[in-house]
Amino acid sequence: MFALRYCLSIIFISCFSATSFAIVCDDYKDCEYRFKARENFLTYYSSHKTSITHPDIERLVIIIHGALRNGHEYFNDTVQAAKKLSVLRNTMVLAPSFRKVTDARKEGELYWGRRWYTKWKYGYISEDSDKISSFEVIDLLIKNISLSGYFPNLKTIVVTGHSAGGQFTQRYAVGTEIRSKITQDIQFVPSNPSSYMYLDESRYHFKTGNFELAATPTNCTDYNHYIYGPKNRAAYLKKFTVEELRNNFKKNNVIYLMSEEDKGIDSLDRSCGAMSQGKNRFERAKNFFYYVKKKITYDGHHFLSIPEVGHDHIKVYESQEAATIIFGLKGEENKHFLYGKIGNINDVQTDSDSQFVMFGGGRNEIEGMKSFLTAAHGGDLLIISGKKNLNHRYTHEFWNMSEQEKIPLDSVEVISFLGRDAGEDKFVLDKIRKAEAIFFTGGDQSKYIIRIKNTSAHREILNKVRSGISIAGTSAGLAIMGEYIFSAKKGGLSSRYVLKNPNSEYIALVHDFFFSPLLKNLITDTHFTERKREGRLLGFMFNTQVKFQEEILYGVGIDEQTSLELTIDFKMKSFGKGYVTFYQAPEILPSRSLGPFNFGPVRKQILLKNKSYPHFNSLTFKNHINILDGQVFP
Repeated sequence: MFALRYCLSIIFISCFSATSFAIVCDDYKDCEYRFKARENFLTYYSSHKTSITHPDIERLVIIIHGALRNGHEYFNDTVQAAKKLSVLRNTMVLAPSFRKVTDARKEGELYWGRRWYTKWKYGYISEDSDKISSFEVIDLLIKNISLSGYFPNLKTIVVTGHSAGGQFTQRYAVGTEIRSKITQDIQFVPSNPSSYMYLDESRYHFKTGNFELAATPTNCTDYNHYIYGPKNRAAYLKKFTVEELRNNFKKNNVIYLMSEEDKGIDSLDRSCGAMSQGKNRFERAKNFFYYVKKKITYDGHHFLSIPEVGHDHIKVYESQEAATIIFGLKGEENKHFLYGKIGNINDVQTDSDSQFVMFGGGRNEIEGMKSFLTAAHGGDLLIISGKKNLNHRYTHEFWNMSEQEKIPLDSVEVISFLGRDAGEDKFVLDKIRKAEAIFFTGGDQSKYIIRIKNTSAHREILNKVRSGISIAGTSAGLAIMGEYIFSAKKGGLSSRYVLKNPNSEYIALVHDFFFSPLLKNLITDTHFTERKREGRLLGFMFNTQVKFQEEILYGVGIDEQTSLELTIDFKMKSFGKGYVTFYQAPEILPSRSLGPFNFGPVRKQILLKNKSYPHFNSLTFKNHINILDGQVFP
C-alpha cells in the first residue's frame, strides 16, 4: 500500500505521510510548516507536527526570533538546547518567522513594513491583504494548538524571545488575553530586549543607593509614546484602556530572563525614549522591573539573571536558568527556601571586616550601605529573608551600588527561609559558610526567630560572627540585632498600647540571636521617629529588665534612612537623614505593678551624624526622661 499524502489546510498547512513520519524534527530544513491566519500564512518551524496527536507533549515553547527575522536559526538553536536537556520527548519547540516587505517570501506569506510604526516586533498590522497584528497571529496560533485536540496532555505554554524577540514578548504580554481562552498555563519570558513598554510616564533610575523617580525628559517629548509608553499605541493595544492594560499585564505570568553582561551598545536602541529607560539592556531591565514592582504588581512578575553571559541568545537558552523557566526542569524541588543570585559563578574567599551595620528601615542609607559592602572586600554577599517571594530589591540595589560606587563584590545571593527545614539544608549551609557579608531584610522578625534560631543555619551564622564578617540588617533585620529582641511573635505593637499595657503578654521578648560582644546588653527598635516608637522601646526595656533581671541595659532607636555602624574596635558612628537615639535603663531593677506604668529615670542621648563615638556601653548620656502614669516626660 502506498503512503497516503495530503495537506491539512483549514488551520495548519502541513504536508506529511500518514504512515511514515519523524516524531521529532531537529533541523529547520525538514521542519517548515505554514499557519494560515486569514487568507495568508505565517511560516513556522516545529519539532513536532501540529496536525497529528502527540500524547507525550506536555510543554510548548514558542521562540520569537530577533531583528534579523531568522526564525529558522532560532529554531535550530533552541532545539539543540532542548536536546542537551533531553526534554524533546515531552517538549515541542516552535519558531515563527515574521517576514519584512523586503524579504524573499512565498506567495501568500504574511509580511510587515520597514518603518518602526509598521514593524512586526511591536504588534503592528501586516502590509499584506490580511492586515493582521503580529500579536493576533500568535494569539491565533496558540489558540489553535491549544484547542486542536492533538496535544491532549499539554499543560504549559511558554512564549519567549531574545533581543527584538524580547521586545515582542514584553509588549505582547501587556496586551494579550490568551490565558483566558486556553486551558493551559502560559508564561511570557522576554530576554534582553532593547526597550520596554511602560504604562505611564514614570521612569526609575538607580542613584545614591536607591531607585529614584527620574525627572521628566525635557528634550524628549515622545518618551511616553508607543513603543516606550502607552500613548498612540498599536491598534492591538488600543482596544483597551491603559488601566485595562495594566490589570492585564499584572495577571499575565511574566519572567524577565536577563544576561548580566548585556551592557554593550551594539544594536541598542539609543533614541531618547529608550535612553530614558537606562543606558544598556541590563540596566533597563532592572529599572523596568523596579517599575513593575512599584506600579504593576509587587510579586506577580519575576526576575532571573544569567551570570557571565552577554547579548547571546544561544548562551541564554542553554543556561541553567533557561532550563528551569523555559524548559521546565525543576531538578530536586525545594519547598523550604527560595534562592536567587546575581554575579560571578565561582566562589572567591576574602578576609572581611568584623562589624554590625544597623539600618532603621525605609529607603537605603547610602553611607552605611557603602561601609557594609566595603567590609566584604570583594567577597560574596548573602541576603537572608523570610519573605514568601523574591522581589530582588536588595539583590539589584546592592549590585547596582557596587557598580556605581566602584566597590568590588563577587556576587549577591539571596535565600528566603520558608520554613525551619531550610536551616538544615546543605545548600543553605554552604552558602552561609562562603559568605563574606550577610544582610537581613525587613519584614517580620518573628520569622527569623521561628525559622532560623537554634538551627544548623543559625550555628553557621554564629560561626561567621565569631570569625568576623560584616553583618547588616534593616527593619526586622535590625530588630534581631541585640542581646534582647522584641520577637513580634504575637504581633506588632504601638507605643500607645505598650504604655497603657506594660505587662501585656504581647510584649514577647527573646534572648540573643548573634551572641556578639558588640550587641551585649542591647535591645533595638526601628522606624523610630516616623512611627513614634519611643514609648514602646521604653516598655521593651522595662520588660527586659523585669524578665531577664538585667541591671545593665541599653536601648537604641534608629530612624528611617539612617544607619548605625558598630565596629570591632568598639566604636560607633551614625549616618543618614534621621537620628540614632540611645537610652540607658535605670540601675535599680524595676518591678511590675498593677497600677499605671512608671519607669525611670532613663538616660537619653542622640548621636550627632558622622561623628565617631565610643561603644554605647561607654557613651556619655546628657539627658534623661521618665515614664509617669503611662506618659513619657519630658
